Amino acid sequence: MVWLITEPFGTSIVFAATFWCARMFFSVLLQHHLDPKSWPDVAEVDKASEEFKTQKEYFDAACRPWAHKYDFDLQVARVFRVDKPVAGQPSSRPAGSSQQLFHGTQWEAAMGIVCDGFRLPNHSGMFGKGIYFADCPLKSWRYCFASKQMADSLPRLLGRGGYILMCWVDLGKKREEKEAKPELKGYNRRGWMAWFTGQRGAYDSVVGMTEEEGGALRVPEYIVYDTSQVRLAYLFEVFKSDRDAASNSNVI
Repeated sequence: MVWLITEPFGTSIVFAATFWCARMFFSVLLQHHLDPKSWPDVAEVDKASEEFKTQKEYFDAACRPWAHKYDFDLQVARVFRVDKPVAGQPSSRPAGSSQQLFHGTQWEAAMGIVCDGFRLPNHSGMFGKGIYFADCPLKSWRYCFASKQMADSLPRLLGRGGYILMCWVDLGKKREEKEAKPELKGYNRRGWMAWFTGQRGAYDSVVGMTEEEGGALRVPEYIVYDTSQVRLAYLFEVFKSDRDAASNSNVI
């Protein structure tokens, strides 16, 4: 028996059995906990409905303009509607400068956002301590898992895709940035400095510029520093599918 296990064929059997057991264990353990259907104020959209078709088409259309910059596609598996704004967010759709943008995040974090709302991070990103969005879901995919290795293995292991939130984001007055500025923290329109300067230089959001615009990013990103500027709309469960002929890029 020991000889069988040490042989290549035996090793393959042991690996396959371990893989299957791990998948079954985690699937049972996480099935209810991480399924958006079990979260409050979330409803799965019927795949046969016009709503599902409309949202899927919007998601796919948002990927299309930037698809040439990525070596993979995203396939929408399920769509969930967030029926109620998160506490502290506007109860109606933001008006004026609002835009539908995407935010990729890990499973547990997605549940926290849907249940408790967005929170500002403790650590600065490229443009400070804000909430980051993209108009291209392909960019959002990289934040769905802790690492590229996990992004490649976990969906296959557990049969669960990455979660990408679609939100209405009120961008207000935009400030364009071409280089990283991790010290940014938003503009306080109610502070004494705003009163003293007549709000000169005020902004409500930051837009990270692309390489073509003289910036450092592969695709644009949008950052807000006030959680009240965001309202959840839909959550997409998506799977990655690689493309054969694709160009690689080292930019963000």
